[in-house]
Amino acid sequence: MLSNPSSHSQTPSPKRTKCTLHHYSPRELGKWAKANSRLLAKLGWDNFVYYHQRPHSMHPDLSSIPHPTAQYLHDMACTGAPNIIAKPPWPSVVRDQVYQRGPQVSAAKHHAQFLIEDMFDYVQMGYWVVLPYQAVRLLCNLRLAPASVVPQKERRPRPIMDYSFYRTNQSCHLIAPFASIQFGGTLQRLLQCIVYCNPSHGPPLLAKVDLLDGYYRIPLSPEASLHLAMLIPSDILTEPSLIALPLTLPMGWSHSPPYFCAYTETIADIANTHQPRPEHPLLNETQCCSLPQHRTFHPTATVLGSPTAPP
Repeated sequence: MLSNPSSHSQTPSPKRTKCTLHHYSPRELGKWAKANSRLLAKLGWDNFVYYHQRPHSMHPDLSSIPHPTAQYLHDMACTGAPNIIAKPPWPSVVRDQVYQRGPQVSAAKHHAQFLIEDMFDYVQMGYWVVLPYQAVRLLCNLRLAPASVVPQKERRPRPIMDYSFYRTNQSCHLIAPFASIQFGGTLQRLLQCIVYCNPSHGPPLLAKVDLLDGYYRIPLSPEASLHLAMLIPSDILTEPSLIALPLTLPMGWSHSPPYFCAYTETIADIANTHQPRPEHPLLNETQCCSLPQHRTFHPTATVLGSPTAPP
């Protein structure tokens, strides 16, 4: 199956649910690229990005939330997540050489059709935009990275945005809020919250919330989009490769996790400091199993929390 990427119907069901308007048809991605090229010539780069960026997932009153990060998150929602490259811009000859090399072999040959159709879906959802190379060649902040694809057993292939190949990740100034990342201590934090819970509220309940395409909910600044341009296979004969530019946080960029966690950790902080709200009317309908009416701690449970502690 993996050796025949053209047989798209045999591809395993994707984990990501597609929310696209219509299915890919031959050479349609290239048609969009040419249309975008004409629009870019009229608007200029910054206005072109803002034109294509869809309304993001942040609330318009984000700056008024009771949290120290409110204004920072509001500004980033308005202007996009920034990026600063420590090294000087690539000269045109370097960009030409990188473009001629194209995407990785896994993307250019083995899974080209899959990657084209996958990018077609992302463009429809407003996460990426595609352009011919000549339309962006002279933009001084343009950097290119090769796309690749990793096959997975009994699942759809996994696209990889290789921002380390030409040292894009290594060249970024550390301006993202890396302190917001709390990876590595999750188990200890969960166990501590459980043991020190307020016993008057009964045993704690655990819930896992999976935000669909989470990184793609946060917009990028126009300059950062140029820094994170991607080389993908082309579906038109006149272009050996197309340039895909992210409009939102892309997977593979080392600064995407801290920018994303700045929002999610703020959500957690506010949720943990607010008093209990009335039960949501849809809660019972969305439960996979009914909750017991009277919940009690297990006889062997150790609870060290104070009855005056917050829920």
